[in-house]
Amino acid sequence: MDDLEYFLVGGAVRDKVLKRENSDRDYVVVGANEKRMLERGFKKIGKSFPVFLHPDTGEEYALARTEKKQGSGHSGFEISASADITLMQDLSRRDLTINAIALSSDGEFFDPHNGLIDLSNKVLRHVSEAFVEDPLRFFRVARFASQLPGFAIAKETSFLMRKMHRLESLDELSGERIWQEFLKALEAPDPNRWFETLSDLQAYEPWFGVFSGKTFEIAPGSAIERFALLPLSEDEIQTFSNMLKIPKEFSQAAVDRVCHLEYFNSNSPKEANLAVYYDHLVALKALHDPFRLFFLLNLIEDEPLRSEWRSKSSHTLNVIKEHKENIEKETSSLSGRDKGEGVKQARLKVLQDQFER
Repeated sequence: MDDLEYFLVGGAVRDKVLKRENSDRDYVVVGANEKRMLERGFKKIGKSFPVFLHPDTGEEYALARTEKKQGSGHSGFEISASADITLMQDLSRRDLTINAIALSSDGEFFDPHNGLIDLSNKVLRHVSEAFVEDPLRFFRVARFASQLPGFAIAKETSFLMRKMHRLESLDELSGERIWQEFLKALEAPDPNRWFETLSDLQAYEPWFGVFSGKTFEIAPGSAIERFALLPLSEDEIQTFSNMLKIPKEFSQAAVDRVCHLEYFNSNSPKEANLAVYYDHLVALKALHDPFRLFFLLNLIEDEPLRSEWRSKSSHTLNVIKEHKENIEKETSSLSGRDKGEGVKQARLKVLQDQFER
């Protein structure tokens, strides 16, 4: 390693300056080639460009590279990585100035685009006009706005983002890549900034049109809880999920919120109609796996009500489980729809007996 010239780059440097946690440490190597890296025990993992794993630490080291726009979308670039590419050239291809800072092994900063100043002033600013060549950068800026509270998008960067939207370059992206950026925003300290950015740039279309005209505030919680509470109808959830190829557990949680949360929010566990409550349990498939039910109950804002529903639901499921064999015997002679109705009535009778004690 002593004969390799390498620098810590990107988010690791940015977050080091901001004193934020960051477990991902990426390095760029200058003046080397693939053969030299392999001779020193590095393992190659990159496909589109040379990235290597350090033989001892497992951290990623990439050869300095340049990018030239050749096709459409986020991946339409010709990558060049060779020993004669400089650190300056590598940093100049990056999206934002705050991500274009390098730190040497001696602790010296190399900051050709004044990223340290922008970090101090809390500004998200593009490195060069080449920013517009990669449409994914539009959503990366919205994501960084969510991850870095208090940071503002530079006016000239907003201008380029409007240009990207106007030229319909966002249409070239895949839903999966946009979802990855949106998911990071949902996990961020201030996910509302994502939607504020889209609103300010009038750029809900073509990917986030289901949110156009809606006013809402994302509450604290996990990414999946935040997604479930987004103000979408069942049809809008389906449309949005299909566009972005959103994982099933996220879209299902959102649909469950639409179909069931109002019932639990507006009914007291002690006064709720047992048959209606039972139908919600069946629809949530809670009798086989209670995960969806208890995830939904966690979305109840009123803490005492949430606690009451969790307690009643735990007791209900335990009672049904305890009487499973007896109910199966009682309904063994039934089949088809009669079987389903018989099992339901037997369970309701058992529950009624329990709750009336």
